[in-house]
Amino acid sequence: TNENAVGLTVSFDTNRLKLTGFTLGSAMTNGGQNIVNYSLPGKVGMVVAMPSGKSLAAGTNQLLVLQFTASTNASGQTALSLDDSVVIRQVADKTANALAANYVNGAVDLPPQPTLTTAMTGANLQLTWLVSAGTFQVQSADSPLGPWTNATMTITTNGASATVTLTVTNQQQYFRLIGQ
Repeated sequence: TNENAVGLTVSFDTNRLKLTGFTLGSAMTNGGQNIVNYSLPGKVGMVVAMPSGKSLAAGTNQLLVLQFTASTNASGQTALSLDDSVVIRQVADKTANALAANYVNGAVDLPPQPTLTTAMTGANLQLTWLVSAGTFQVQSADSPLGPWTNATMTITTNGASATVTLTVTNQQQYFRLIGQ
């Protein structure tokens, strides 16, 4: 229980995640310092330290919170690996001696891709998807290859589902959902 500083690199898949920010964790609120380097794609090197002479409380401690945004087509589980590629993995005590430590990789569970269902209601077409799948923008195109543009439609929800209603025309159109 005399850990003062931690250094490591978190590696992630840039095709599935984008680092959008970071904040000091709850264990570091009393004067903790951090150095974060994310100049390499898919790599976040970090060093966090308590003030001189201080140590972390016994038990599990939140040191740094990384904020990610998922890519629009990412779903399922994606790995967060701890390695030495930017910052070497090390834990140090309050007198800067290296301590033995175990490092455990993690993962982020991304929501599944939504299923877009269609239904005709009179002269209208309704597009529906589950709200639990995330927040989406409806896009339309004249061809499945695009170009795609954001459709200006009102999205209504009933708690579990989100729905847009379109007036049917004689023009062929394609629709898709893009995550926000």
